[in-house]
Amino acid sequence: MYDPKTPQEEDSFGFDYTDLLSAGETIVSAAITIDVIDGVDPTPSAMISGTPTIAGPIVSIKLVGGVEGVLYCIHCLATCSTGLKKELKGDLRVQAEC
Repeated sequence: MYDPKTPQEEDSFGFDYTDLLSAGETIVSAAITIDVIDGVDPTPSAMISGTPTIAGPIVSIKLVGGVEGVLYCIHCLATCSTGLKKELKGDLRVQAEC
């Protein structure tokens, strides 16, 4: 689970594939999707800003906005140099500032 963010924050969120890659295997592409776990957001994919960045075994994506009080699941599906597809995910809550 990621630390919560506010609807006003824009931040980068990373997925570390280090433990999932075999020797010599690299990430060649990645796709990010977002689902709502709890709460209501009719367009959760609107949080995705731009395309994923790949730096070695790390895939990062910039997320913006979100609906206060909603718990999201961020999915990252990486396609590897071996042709295999590997998925990581993390939960993210959007909450108001104190």
